Amino acid sequence: LASGKEIQVEPMAKDRNGRTVGIVYVENNNLNERIVSEGFGWVERQECKEQFCEDGWRREWNAKAAHKGLCTD
Repeated sequence: LASGKEIQVEPMAKDRNGRTVGIVYVENNNLNERIVSEGFGWVERQECKEQFCEDGWRREWNAKAAHKGLCTD
């Protein structure tokens, strides 16, 4: 999805391990949303305190319900 394309990262915070947590955009499209919607990522409930986290949790739940990506059990 990102190979050879312009990428921007909007840093949001540091996680409990000191890593930068942020929103990744590929050609102005939110890659975080895509990864979660397709079942290849999760929203850290303890870490995500922003208003948009609720949307991420819904995307995650929908991916699990549809058995997408890594959510195939």
